[in-house]
Amino acid sequence: MIEAHGISADEVTGIEVGFLPGSEAALVSKNPTTGLDGKFSVEYVAAALLVDGNLSLDTFSDAMVMRPEIRALMSKVKRYRIEAEGTFSGTIGYTDVAINTRRGSFSIRQEHAPGSPQEPMTPADIREKFMDCSRGFLGEAGARSLLGQLEKLMTAGNVADLLRDAFPKANG
Repeated sequence: MIEAHGISADEVTGIEVGFLPGSEAALVSKNPTTGLDGKFSVEYVAAALLVDGNLSLDTFSDAMVMRPEIRALMSKVKRYRIEAEGTFSGTIGYTDVAINTRRGSFSIRQEHAPGSPQEPMTPADIREKFMDCSRGFLGEAGARSLLGQLEKLMTAGNVADLLRDAFPKANG
C-alpha cells in the first residue's frame, strides 16, 4: 500500500491498525525504547516501515528505535479492536490498516501475515532475508557464497563446500 500510493512518512497525519480479539497479544510494547521492545510494537514497526521503506535486522537496534523522526511518527499510530466473535492469533484472522495523509486516506485489509503459508515469501524475498541475516556474521562475499551453495543444495554431490562456507571461522 505504501509503495502503491507513493506514501511518504512526512505526509502522514495518522495510522490506524485494527486487530481482531487476541491477534495483537504479542505486540506488548506501545512505546519501545530498545530494539528488542521494537520487535513487539506495531507502533514502531509501522513508523520504521514508513521512514526506512523496509525492515531489516538493523531496524531493531536501540539507536534505530530512538530516532526522533521515528518517535514522532510512532505517536501517530493508534490501535483499535475489531469486534468479532472468538479469539484470533497472528496467523488466523486479519488486520486492518489505514494510513491518513494530507492527500487522503489509504487502507488495506491484510488477510494473512506476509511470509505465512497463505502468503509465502518470493524467492527474491527469501534471498534478501538470508543476506540480511547472514552478512553480519559472514560478510557480504561469504553470505553470497553460502547462498549460492544453499541454492544448489538439492543437486550437490558433496556438502563439504556448503559446510566450509557456513562456518568459515572454524576452518581458518
